[in-house]
Amino acid sequence: MLLTDNALPATTGRVCPQEVQCEGLCVRGKKGEPVAIGWLERFVADWAAANLTFEAPKITPTGKNVAVVGAGPGGLTVAGELARLGHGVHVFEALHDTGGVRATASPSSACPSASSTRRSRTCAAWGSPSSAT
Repeated sequence: MLLTDNALPATTGRVCPQEVQCEGLCVRGKKGEPVAIGWLERFVADWAAANLTFEAPKITPTGKNVAVVGAGPGGLTVAGELARLGHGVHVFEALHDTGGVRATASPSSACPSASSTRRSRTCAAWGSPSSAT
């Protein structure tokens, strides 16, 4: 269910500023502590990745092909959404791995590259190849 609305929950659970965008506006915070949505999202995404297996949805190919330049969070998100719609997607990345600047500039404790690697594998399972070129 989490992947329906958010293609990269393990990433957004770690790097998005939930304290301002979500928790700062949380009504629960008026009577106590706001819901720690970032920690909750991170936990659910990590637990699901470690304990569940996801089957590729049945996708009807459209016969259209799309090139996505960059395998950062935005590129992987659009690749996944286009693959869900049935388009053939080819991801081009200049770096040696997926994840974009987040993977190369962020400390690994803040956002391990495993989440973007899992997303790349998910896109590949849906019939979208990716390559580093």
